[in-house]
Amino acid sequence: MKADAIIILNSVLTKAVYLLYPLLLIYLAVYHLTDKEPGFVPALLVPGIPFVLVSIFRSKVNAPRPYEMPGAKPPIIKKDAPGKSFPSRHIFSIFVIAVTVFWVWPVPGIVVGIAGVVLAWSRVAGGVHFPRDVIAGALILLHPSEVSASVMTISSSAEVLSSTVSVPAGICSFFI
Repeated sequence: MKADAIIILNSVLTKAVYLLYPLLLIYLAVYHLTDKEPGFVPALLVPGIPFVLVSIFRSKVNAPRPYEMPGAKPPIIKKDAPGKSFPSRHIFSIFVIAVTVFWVWPVPGIVVGIAGVVLAWSRVAGGVHFPRDVIAGALILLHPSEVSASVMTISSSAEVLSSTVSVPAGICSFFI
């Protein structure tokens, strides 16, 4: 039962967040065209560029996964590829998406951040990451979120919700 729950949590959270992000981009693209909601380009590039950099870094480091260690049990979460464990790209992605969503929709952004904590637990409990992998994936969030704070200004009814570094830095502290 526990193994099934871990597999389901990992799958549902990953798919839900990876569906939410394109919906956010579509929303921003539509409203960006009408000049009601600026922020499409930063919402695309601020998570996207660090995602590519994290991917390159983890490919170079090529850290082994827990199930690759001598005497390790097979992972609960099915994973065929060896290595590329550090940092966790799933965890980096969910937290950077949480912060990006927060600028537009604060409550769903917080929910995604909480889901990130659950996903981090499931990745470790599922045997595909060490705790250091998910912690590093979450900590990398600090840099892109601070950068995004300086370029993203999401307005609602002519009121700026976020335009300073202090807001995302506080959000990051909450999530981590």
